[in-house]
Amino acid sequence: MPRRKVNLPLIEVIGVSLLLHVVGLLVLGGLTIWQVIQQPEPEFEAPPPPQEAIQPQELKVRLQKTQQKSRQPTRVMQVQNLSNLNLPKLDINMPTVDSRVSVSAGAGGGGIGRGFGAGGLDMSKSAVNFFGIKSTGENIVFIVDVTRSMLEPKRGDVWGFNRVKEEIGNMIDGLSPGTLFNIYAYERGLDVYSVRPMPATPENKEAAKKWINQYWAFQGTRIVGRQGANSNNYRPTFTEDMDVRRNKVITKGNGSNWSAELVPIPEEQWGQGSNSTSRMELALLAAFENYADTIFIITDGTPQVARDIKQEEFNAWERARAKWEIEEEKVKGTPKWQAYLDKRREYEQKVAAYKEERRKKGLPPEIRENSHIGGIRPPEPPMGWAPNISHRNMSFKDINAFLRDRARELYKERDRRPPPMHIVGYGVDEKAQENLEELQKGFPSSKFRHLKSEDLKEPEKEEKKDEKESFFNPS
Repeated sequence: MPRRKVNLPLIEVIGVSLLLHVVGLLVLGGLTIWQVIQQPEPEFEAPPPPQEAIQPQELKVRLQKTQQKSRQPTRVMQVQNLSNLNLPKLDINMPTVDSRVSVSAGAGGGGIGRGFGAGGLDMSKSAVNFFGIKSTGENIVFIVDVTRSMLEPKRGDVWGFNRVKEEIGNMIDGLSPGTLFNIYAYERGLDVYSVRPMPATPENKEAAKKWINQYWAFQGTRIVGRQGANSNNYRPTFTEDMDVRRNKVITKGNGSNWSAELVPIPEEQWGQGSNSTSRMELALLAAFENYADTIFIITDGTPQVARDIKQEEFNAWERARAKWEIEEEKVKGTPKWQAYLDKRREYEQKVAAYKEERRKKGLPPEIRENSHIGGIRPPEPPMGWAPNISHRNMSFKDINAFLRDRARELYKERDRRPPPMHIVGYGVDEKAQENLEELQKGFPSSKFRHLKSEDLKEPEKEEKKDEKESFFNPS
């Protein structure tokens, strides 16, 4: 039987085809497995909750129900064991306020040393009852007349002035801690408690009360305090418009050896005008320059500001005084002179007896300015009283104009109006009151009060039971 012939090419094709199919299956299978391995895990996202549409009518019904429920008693939840709560730590350290500046935070035109700016708590404004005049302020100045006439018997004597100081101390005690304040005393010159306004701290209040109490202070029957304002520790800025006295008279000897000279006053002493007994304008200028927003004054008179002595006035007085000295020399040793000396001794004895009577009663010496101790007048010399030089003073109209102009000038720099100037006239006469009220016209919202010596008398014991009955605490 013949042998079948093998077809080798066909076998080769089939083998190659099988090999290709195997390789293709391996490649495709590997790719499929790799894609499955590298595929990220599926993430599930919850759909947003459906929002319930609110119908206007339903909203109205719900509000009405809530209002009805609000009438019911509110349930209060109480938490116990607060210490177990885990709360974050808070820094509650407060900044330290420098007592040398104001802690003012209320609204209003820029005062001196405003510490916190506008918009905070108003810690700076104080209400003051100044002998019946009520007002408020953030930068308050108390001006006190300490001239001798403030202690005269017709104005309550020494104890009347003590009450004045006592009441001012009470007003200072009532100031708020953030209030700026100062206190000025004036006579021939000006003394100030501080050259700049001070915050009303307890320490500053005590120092200010101690400062004002030194004026005309008595210990038993002796004067131990300051007799008027003489430190001149603040000199306001002067302008050419203010014609204050810048010269004075110096005399030497007597009789035929008498002589006088007109000499200039040193510039540093211009704030203490010779023969000017009431330099209120100095205190007011100081208050303006420190931008006080409320000024309180207690005085028994009007400003007295002396002008320069003209040379011709001095010459006329010098001739008259020289003539008087010669006449005095001529009359000495005559019966008229002896009679005058007898009357003079009698006068001195009466004054000494009057002073001794006060001393035995435990009263301090009687203080007078231009009047006579005990109202006892001395005898007139045979040749008459010695001529005095004419002391020309600024007119009250000129003083008013100067002060108003100066106040407007200073306060305009800070876009502010001049402050109210509240005045208490202590035993003033009608003319003085008229002048003081005229002075106030340039200062808005100013008030005037006439204080009599009897208003400063100690209240009766039964009146002390109710403070509202006291003059200083009117109902």
